[in-house]
Amino acid sequence: MQKTFLLLMLLVTASSAFSQQANTENQPKIYVESTIIDYGIVKKGSDGIRKLKVYNKGTAPLLLTSCTPSCGCAAPDCPKDPILPGKFAFISVNYTKMNDLGHFTKSLSVTSNDPNQPGLTITIRGEVKE
Repeated sequence: MQKTFLLLMLLVTASSAFSQQANTENQPKIYVESTIIDYGIVKKGSDGIRKLKVYNKGTAPLLLTSCTPSCGCAAPDCPKDPILPGKFAFISVNYTKMNDLGHFTKSLSVTSNDPNQPGLTITIRGEVKE
């Protein structure tokens, strides 16, 4: 009876471990080198477009389902097509207030189908000078 119980527990544990491993094997994984887009000090009227490289380090296609800025002054353009495993794409961000002098700090919320990191916040910062 004890041997049967131990064998049953061993089978349940092994089955559970295999099931968890199988579930994590075929998943997308979002990766960015930095969660900050730093414009640095820029001249008034400069080009406000910057790009952020987004990698898929997983084994299933990565979908960026939304890119939402914290204000109307940052206009993101996220890839519509899936990012295949081992590949990358760019999120383009246009900060539209390059004529407004002073420091700025905004954010961009990126949502994806990565089950371990479905939400990612990107900080956009810099300073516009004469």
